[in-house]
Amino acid sequence: SIAHAGYILLGVLTLDVTGYAAAFFHMTAYLLMNLACFLVLCFISRQGEDISLGDLSGLYKRSPLLAFTLAVGAFALAGIPPTAGFTGKLFLFTAALNQGHLALVIIAAVNTAISIFFYLNLVRSAYGQDPEGRPDIVLSLSGKLLNVGLILAILLLGTIPTWFFDLARTACQSLIS
Repeated sequence: SIAHAGYILLGVLTLDVTGYAAAFFHMTAYLLMNLACFLVLCFISRQGEDISLGDLSGLYKRSPLLAFTLAVGAFALAGIPPTAGFTGKLFLFTAALNQGHLALVIIAAVNTAISIFFYLNLVRSAYGQDPEGRPDIVLSLSGKLLNVGLILAILLLGTIPTWFFDLARTACQSLIS
């Protein structure tokens, strides 16, 4: 989204290795977060029909794993701990603050706060509404593994980010040198 592109540009704007590594970290996290959310949409969509917010209704009863995948993806996109989205934004905001970009960080933080409402609306629909006669969703083994893999990746990057951030920092340092 445009907002996440703005967050990534915060890291680029720092013009230093830490900011570039933070931008790379957040791009990777953003890829995982979007994959998780769009994977859920792929599983709930019906051939040839558009998807609406109502299609998420009661997802927690129709497929608890898909509902949890959506929740983790949406929480991560909103930047809620302990997800990779939170950690990526924390790295970006810290790198920008260290370079004196306080006003931009405040704008980004306000944007993050506003976006929480929209992302959590997805979770509210999946967990707070009844299925209304929508059928259960049966996942294949590969579908289950893909969901679990994305959930683990988002949570691991959020809780144990050091190894990946150090890798990103080393890669950025070698590109600059």
